Amino acid sequence: MTDRFWWTWILVTGLAIGCYPTPSLAQQKEKVYRRITTPQVETILNALDIDYRKNKDKKQANTYFYEYGAKYKIVLGFHNGTHLWLTANFPKTAPETINKWNVDAKFSRAVLFNLNNKETATVESQLDCAGGVTEGMIRQFLLRFDAEVENFDQLLKKSKS
Repeated sequence: MTDRFWWTWILVTGLAIGCYPTPSLAQQKEKVYRRITTPQVETILNALDIDYRKNKDKKQANTYFYEYGAKYKIVLGFHNGTHLWLTANFPKTAPETINKWNVDAKFSRAVLFNLNNKETATVESQLDCAGGVTEGMIRQFLLRFDAEVENFDQLLKKSKS
């Protein structure tokens, strides 16, 4: 191959690399947290127009529960700023329905357990913040869970018919 070919190849490659899109300033500005605070969580809930009731766990330090939802009662557990856990309870359902959900679901799981001496089906999702999380990720976590809960409710309705 000729020198002209190589110089052309180098020039084209350099131009292609130079035209590669770089992250926008908005993408670069979002801060990553390894531990979040209750004021951050509350700011996100308020920005999403979520009307919540906050309860402190009596047994574990720095653990809070945010209850919200009109159609479905959802509980957001805040565990020491490093772990968020969403749950929504439903009436008991067949294990086959739970298994179907767990095979098909991507962002949550369903479990059967005894809650206050009553069999309950629960949809839950967890977000580990210790590895690094942005406020945008927390917003997405909350919004996605709302969709998961709605889809689980639809599955329960189909399984009853």
